[in-house]
Amino acid sequence: MGFMEPNSNQGVTQLVDDITVMRLLKTAMIPQLTGKEQLWEFIVVRERDALDEIIEVHEYYPMLKEVSTALVICVDPTRSQYPSGYWIQDCAVTIQNILLAAVSNNLSACWLGIYPQPQRVEVLRRIFNMPDHILPFAVITLNHLTGEPRLPEQWSEIRLRHGKW
Repeated sequence: MGFMEPNSNQGVTQLVDDITVMRLLKTAMIPQLTGKEQLWEFIVVRERDALDEIIEVHEYYPMLKEVSTALVICVDPTRSQYPSGYWIQDCAVTIQNILLAAVSNNLSACWLGIYPQPQRVEVLRRIFNMPDHILPFAVITLNHLTGEPRLPEQWSEIRLRHGKW
C-alpha cells in the first residue's frame, strides 16, 4: 500500500533523520491496543545491503532501490495473553499511524507486506538475525518527497452502503 507515493526514478534520497524516525515510532505507539499489549518491535534500516536483500524476496517492491530508510515492524506473539491473534490488527493500526505521521513529516511511505508469507518471514529473520519467536510483519519504506505529493485515487462509491447491504 503506497501512501503519498514518491516520484519514480529520483534516485536514493538523503536519510530520514533520527528525530523524524523517533517521531514516527512514537506516533506508532499511540493506539490503545488489545489489552494494552505492546507486542511490537521495530528495526530502523539504513544499510544499503539490507535494503537490497529485501528486494530479492519482495520482488514486487523495487522502490526499495530508491529509499534511504525503512522500518521493519515486528511482533512477539509469545508475549500475548490473547490466543486469538489480535496482534495482527494491532500491527496494522501501528503501521497506519506510521503512514499518517510520514505524510505530516513530508515523507513518502509504503507498506510492504511480509507476514504471513513464509518465505518473506524467513528471509527477513535471516537478514536481521531475528530470534524464531519474532515475526517480521511488514516493512515501511520512507523517503523524502521530491516534488508534489501524489495520493493514489482509491475512492469507489460502489463500495459504500447506507444503513444496510
